[in-house]
Amino acid sequence: MKKNKKNNIKVNIFPNEVGVEKLNILSMMLEEIGVPNLSATNKEIRGYGILVDCSCCGDKFCIKSYSYKELMVLNIKEEIFNLLTIRENSFH
Repeated sequence: MKKNKKNNIKVNIFPNEVGVEKLNILSMMLEEIGVPNLSATNKEIRGYGILVDCSCCGDKFCIKSYSYKELMVLNIKEEIFNLLTIRENSFH
């Protein structure tokens, strides 16, 4: 029984790592086009988000959050465009 518990934990950790990796790719691509940002994760609930600076006050805010499933089917190039649009139109 203990062996199975350990295996289940290892299997459960893998999706989180994949989610973090995909979020980091999104973050790096935003950096490349001149959008400073931070990637944020909550591994317990598998929540992922991108934080950017507010143009008014400079505080960081979450421009968009993702579930694990959303992140796995995400087209990163399309999402870059969507995030830029959200950033231009949002006020913190």
